[in-house]
Amino acid sequence: MTELNTDIQTYYDYYCDGSCHHVSKDNWMGIGVYMFEMNTIMPLPTKRRMAISAPRGDHNIAEYLAILCALTDLYIIEGSKRSSDPYVLEQRTATIHSDSQLIIRQITGEYKAKKQAMQFLLKEVKSMVLVLNNLGIDVEFTWVSREIKNQKVADWLSKVGNKYFKHILPDDTINHGITEIEEMLLPNMYRSIRKKLHWPHETN
Repeated sequence: MTELNTDIQTYYDYYCDGSCHHVSKDNWMGIGVYMFEMNTIMPLPTKRRMAISAPRGDHNIAEYLAILCALTDLYIIEGSKRSSDPYVLEQRTATIHSDSQLIIRQITGEYKAKKQAMQFLLKEVKSMVLVLNNLGIDVEFTWVSREIKNQKVADWLSKVGNKYFKHILPDDTINHGITEIEEMLLPNMYRSIRKKLHWPHETN
């Protein structure tokens, strides 16, 4: 059996936030994900800022979707690494940060999700965590104050992605500009969420 090379360790930090604003029938959501990838043999971390637009929902749904976007992004990163090197041996850990105590405590099992939409999204989160665990990635969830610097960046990104906040514009620090959530989630996951949340077929 091949053992992990514990001398090489990769750490992923994701700061996630969601915003929601109610305008008539359209409860626009925005999602912000600020990612750091660090490795014990890399001199500097890789950073990525993602501003994502999503159709109607509420603030809690937006927070869940931010976490799902982070988990999906991690899955894609690890998949691309395996396509170039099928024997990825380093130790890998991912920490998902959110300023929503409710969502973090639901994910960690301290609270139960009562609303059907949140139960569904919690199940999606747990499924993605299981997939990542099977790839050898330890995933942790932690609450952080909205006042810390990195979480403020995630909050700003969520407002950039929210179609209501037209005055908050993307800049050149955001990767790929504003992205629709359909492009961020795995196709089957997106279709399931769209059906459950009664989204229109087009997000723009």
